[in-house]
Amino acid sequence: MEKITLKKSFAAKLILAGEATVSVYQVLKDLCSTHKNVKTRLSFNHETINFGRQKIGVMKIGRKNISLYLALNPEEYEGTKYNFEDVSDKKNYEAYPMMLKLKSNRSVKYACELLEQALAKVGASTTCEAELVDYSKVYYPRTIEELIAEGFIKKMVGKKAVQPTVAPVINYSVYFTAKLLYEAQNNAEELYIITSYDNWDLSKAIKMQKHADNTFTAKAIYPKGTKLEFKICKSESWADVEKGIWKEEIVNHNYVIVDGDVNAEDLIYNFRS
Repeated sequence: MEKITLKKSFAAKLILAGEATVSVYQVLKDLCSTHKNVKTRLSFNHETINFGRQKIGVMKIGRKNISLYLALNPEEYEGTKYNFEDVSDKKNYEAYPMMLKLKSNRSVKYACELLEQALAKVGASTTCEAELVDYSKVYYPRTIEELIAEGFIKKMVGKKAVQPTVAPVINYSVYFTAKLLYEAQNNAEELYIITSYDNWDLSKAIKMQKHADNTFTAKAIYPKGTKLEFKICKSESWADVEKGIWKEEIVNHNYVIVDGDVNAEDLIYNFRS
């Protein structure tokens, strides 16, 4: 009988690593999001950081900690306060020869300093606020079985992946309604819904339909059991996200789709810009 192994994705490793590792990931993602035109791309094995076509770094996860590989020359940092490993002799990391293991608050602080230097080196300047994405809500705890069912872990027999047995998917409708009040009234011609279901991807924003009574509506379909969070922006940018009556940050709207259609209502008092 062939041995079955589990191949864990970056997302699965992050989820299984726990809250402390997710909080470190949050720091790195927030730093990247404050730099205009800096994008991160999640693949099965790792997450890359790029500025246009220029490579900045790669995040990987070991047993419990994030390893950050940067496009910096290790020789230029010999004898400095930074604790890193020179991996330039490894073919897979020729573009990212400096490796840092983020095991403590100090190592995270130094990693952020070096990431800032790698970004500055290619001309990426800090020009915007961090995106309001709570990654503890995206990478919330799941069991191994749940991660297999979601495709974050692959069961392998030899070199072949075993397709998981998938139960029939039951979908329900979510009817979104947004009403503009206070300073937000007459301050938006368009509204867009950004959701945790789409990993807060702005390119997958749901455009709402405007009505004469100053309300906006939209409909979307989600599987039963979805833990849905969302915020609304007046453009496809976090710079125009909704805010509270005193222009304070607000928590994500939160719904769990259990056993029927959901009416999700939002009263919008202000926008960031």
